[in-house]
Amino acid sequence: MLTAREKFIKKDKRKAKGVNMATTIALPKCTSCGRPIAPSMRATSFRCPNCGEAVIWRCEKCRKQGNRYVCPKCGFEGP
Repeated sequence: MLTAREKFIKKDKRKAKGVNMATTIALPKCTSCGRPIAPSMRATSFRCPNCGEAVIWRCEKCRKQGNRYVCPKCGFEGP
């Protein structure tokens, strides 16, 4: 006979079948190079200094190299 905990784990495993967690997560992309930014990466995000509406994401590589970014809302270019 199964304990209450074992029943819960078995039931929980049945619910999880067929769920693809990767499709439910949308990673932000670097505004400069377009590379997806994983949670473990040393990246930064900030609002556009010109319009303040769009969020700019920069990966560590683009920040160090000083690559240009363009605001998708107003077209402002920054270093």
